[in-house]
Amino acid sequence: MTDNEKKAIQLSENPEELRQRLFSAKACLNRATQLHFAPWKFDFHGKCLLGLGGSGAILQWKTRRCPEKPISYENQQTNNGTVIFKEVQR
Repeated sequence: MTDNEKKAIQLSENPEELRQRLFSAKACLNRATQLHFAPWKFDFHGKCLLGLGGSGAILQWKTRRCPEKPISYENQQTNNGTVIFKEVQR
């Protein structure tokens, strides 16, 4: 396990830091996509921010894009993990 991976995991184990990380990622979204998260719910155990407006939008935190695969240029490890946007049908 790399130092960056350890730091990312530590961040994910702290509710306030994880919440801040997800909100930082949300702030990077364009305005139309941000509206999927009005209203929203923070799910600490699921490590995600859920859009409750019926869109099925999720900002999901992970250690890296594909945690099951080795670290590479396409699958980089940062010290705060990565956040992906997903839409699921409800």
